[in-house]
Amino acid sequence: MVSTKKKNQPASTGPNSKIVVKTKRHTHIFKSDDIVRCESDRNYTMIYFSDGKKMLSSKTLKYFDDHLTKSGFLRIHQSHLINPDFMTRFENGKNTGSVTLSDSTSVPVSFRKKTSIREFFELFEMKYTNYE
Repeated sequence: MVSTKKKNQPASTGPNSKIVVKTKRHTHIFKSDDIVRCESDRNYTMIYFSDGKKMLSSKTLKYFDDHLTKSGFLRIHQSHLINPDFMTRFENGKNTGSVTLSDSTSVPVSFRKKTSIREFFELFEMKYTNYE
């Protein structure tokens, strides 16, 4: 049976989804859950993993945005895509904001994305607040 999946498509969507990343010499398959964030560097993307490792991909951030938002990732800035499972704090500044991740990295939130991040935290709070 021949697969009709496009090249570099994720194996699935949802919490156990995977993404294929080709580098110059290797093809890697990663669980989206293992990715903390992706940061744009022009036409390249630096991928940061939960084990502290990082990898430079020749794919643009748009490629990762197209594939990882299906797994719940959030595009919070022109240069940043994050896994919300690793968010620990949101700072709401006057014009922009920032999100702190579990590895203590602070990532900027653009003015346009502040409202959606704030709403995400409010929904999270409502879901996990204990009303005893």
